Amino acid sequence: MAQVRGPAKLAEALLAALLISLLLALSGALLLMQQQQPQAFAQHLVNGLTLGALFALIALGYTMVYGIIELINFAHGEVFMLGSFLGLLALQALFGWGITSVFVAPVLALLVAMCGCAALGVALDAVAYKPLRRKPNWASVLAACGAILGLTIWLLPGRGKLDLGLLDGAEPYVFATRLGGFVILLLMAWTAFQLDAKNPSAPRTTPRVNALLSAIGMSIFLQNLVMLAVGRDTQTFIQITDFSGLPVNPETGLSRSSFPLFGIEVQYIEVVTLVAALLLMVALDILVSKTALGRAMRAIAQDPEAARMLGIPVARIITATFMLGSALAAAAGILYGLRYGGVKFNDGFIIGLKAFIAAVLGGIGNIRGAMLGGFLLGLSETVVVATMEFGWQQLGNWRHGDKVTELWPHAEFHDYKDAIAFLVLVAVLTLRPAGLLGAPEVEKV
Repeated sequence: MAQVRGPAKLAEALLAALLISLLLALSGALLLMQQQQPQAFAQHLVNGLTLGALFALIALGYTMVYGIIELINFAHGEVFMLGSFLGLLALQALFGWGITSVFVAPVLALLVAMCGCAALGVALDAVAYKPLRRKPNWASVLAACGAILGLTIWLLPGRGKLDLGLLDGAEPYVFATRLGGFVILLLMAWTAFQLDAKNPSAPRTTPRVNALLSAIGMSIFLQNLVMLAVGRDTQTFIQITDFSGLPVNPETGLSRSSFPLFGIEVQYIEVVTLVAALLLMVALDILVSKTALGRAMRAIAQDPEAARMLGIPVARIITATFMLGSALAAAAGILYGLRYGGVKFNDGFIIGLKAFIAAVLGGIGNIRGAMLGGFLLGLSETVVVATMEFGWQQLGNWRHGDKVTELWPHAEFHDYKDAIAFLVLVAVLTLRPAGLLGAPEVEKV
């Protein structure tokens, strides 16, 4: 054992030394960049915080579900994508009715998207996950299938694009069909929730891999459903300058999309994203720590059988957890669409995967860890990548001086930001296997 333990400790020490060396090099480049290019550094910082806020909102759904039933809900990314589409449709409807105020329209669209995705979370749990945890309550399962049918009705009139039938030249039946599908989604999801609460079924045990495969299957189903209904092309989102109530540029007569701050241009949507995300995170933290629902969620996460014996409605609390996580993903979806100007059927895959990385980075199952992991991942994709490019260029200048463009290879680290995100995860888990705020699991004997 000593012969095996010795090389293992040596490899661990070498890896830790390498990581510390890289961290010191990045820190030096970061300080140098802050001194020589303060405006660029500030801009990357704002972009990273905005992106991190989106990652954090999505990561909360992953970490809540895993913390309460130890399930990795890989369909959560598609819920984020559908929330973005639903927010786009809500904004189209509001603009068609003449509601364009920047203080009203985004808030109403956010509420619509969150309600729709909360209902979708109930349906996904009832169809894909709950029958693996408990003996199927077929009335609830059928009602949830009806909610999925409502989602399909809401999507199908797209004909390759999203349109509510309120714009010029659009067919009026599209609005009625989409509205009907949305109402069916809400009503059938609520029916499934009530039926399961009135007639709870007996728990049963299935292999954990079954739930994982079910989550992957639902992810593929939702992604392909949107692709068939809407198409493969990116759908253009409502732009922030389309809203009324923003300051007007006196030179052009158009609404401003940004304002100057400390020598940089800060987009209004970046401020909205950060403020909305922080408010939702604070609200969730208060809900989990101060309310009866939060106490029930923490009790089930600690010991579901004891919670059941104490009279806590375990099935309803688990479903409520899916609702909360899906609603937060919807909020991230509409903020993403407003920030980046478009949404596509497969956007939920890579963004959902990164949000899962953020949840693991902060400590899967820890809500505040998911928030921290989201912001760290967002900063790693912007500030860290920009720092690496700056440091590489400075190293070339130090070695070759004026001939740097001829002798020093140009590196586009931005093209490898996804790989860098995974490297950050590996580095953190090497030093903290449970994540930054995660507690190591104690094996019960």
